[in-house]
Amino acid sequence: MKEFIKKYDLITKLVSLLAAVFLWAYVMQENNPIRPVTYNDIVVDLTSEMIMQNNHNLVVISDEFPKVKITLEGKNDIISKISPNAIKAEASLANITKPGEYKLDYTVKVPFNNVDIKMQNPQQITVVVDEIIIREVPIVAEFKGQPQNGYAFNNLIINEKITLTGPKNELENVKSAYVSVDINDKSDDINGNYEIILLDKNGVAIKSENIQKDKTTINITSQILKIKEVPLSVTLDYGDIIPRKAISGYSIDVPSIKILGLPKDVDAINSINLGVINVDEVATGKLKFELTPPELTNIKYYEEKDQKFTVTIELADYISEEYLVTNFLMPEISEDFGKEVTIQTTELTIKVYSSENALKELTSEDIQIKPVFIENDLVDGLNEVVCQIIINKDGEYDIVNEYKIVLEVK
Repeated sequence: MKEFIKKYDLITKLVSLLAAVFLWAYVMQENNPIRPVTYNDIVVDLTSEMIMQNNHNLVVISDEFPKVKITLEGKNDIISKISPNAIKAEASLANITKPGEYKLDYTVKVPFNNVDIKMQNPQQITVVVDEIIIREVPIVAEFKGQPQNGYAFNNLIINEKITLTGPKNELENVKSAYVSVDINDKSDDINGNYEIILLDKNGVAIKSENIQKDKTTINITSQILKIKEVPLSVTLDYGDIIPRKAISGYSIDVPSIKILGLPKDVDAINSINLGVINVDEVATGKLKFELTPPELTNIKYYEEKDQKFTVTIELADYISEEYLVTNFLMPEISEDFGKEVTIQTTELTIKVYSSENALKELTSEDIQIKPVFIENDLVDGLNEVVCQIIINKDGEYDIVNEYKIVLEVK
């Protein structure tokens, strides 16, 4: 054994090992000093918040958790292992029962022993607590821009509201719930979900994590309508007084009107008829007629619906002249009738229509009056029968009225 120890010099080696251990322990003692470390922006977690909310209807209105500065002290090998996330700071809200500003103590915990908390700055944190209320706010939409030329936006009123839940002071500052819809250069219908933004009385957007909305977007569907300009027309109703040749046409002070509606409905309309004019009223000297547009189905007028249009009847070179006619032509009476028929009317005023030049050349002698009757319809005595007006003159002449004469049967 002695020879073995001597051979391998074990005693010397053992002494060297012990010396190294003692030297290492000495060095470690000298190089592992106790030192402080300061940690900034340590978040203080607020506990019992749900208890406060459920029992007293209160909420913390700070947008961020309070932050503090913590200084820890410990040996270097331990303190170097502590990260900011390992430090837990907590403050309890359990004793808060009404709205207000509170100074709260907080505790600090670290996951290592032999570490001292040397400093907490500040010593207390400040929290503001407010009452939770529920409020309904109307949603207001703003439609920005203009549709394509020839189109119009169908004005839309949104009757929806948004329900807000949050601190009383913050909700009282909400003036409206705002939605912005871009319709610039649109020609197609609008259909989409749009973000709801809360605005204060100055129109500034409110951004608060404390306010909860029952919805964050709203679906808006509206139509882009087409505008079309169509001509106006009227219907001339000819009676028994004024012949068609006497009227050359009509004019309307505003010859067209703009209509508004869905493209398929607007495209189906090519004109608007203002109504019927009784042409016989022209005989009284009336040439101007005021008409309003009719009500339309699924179509609106782009301008005011109470528009009125003036229609002017245009006369042709076609006038009337009255002639006192005494030239009567009795048709031949059959021998089988066996009675004498004589004309008792001695004269008749006949109104003739034609051009001014043609009437100047026409005289009473050119006109004949011929009674028209059926012999068997005649009775003894006086009979009133219609008559035919014969004009023995070249040219276009019109007789509008019906004329009658008296026959005597014996």
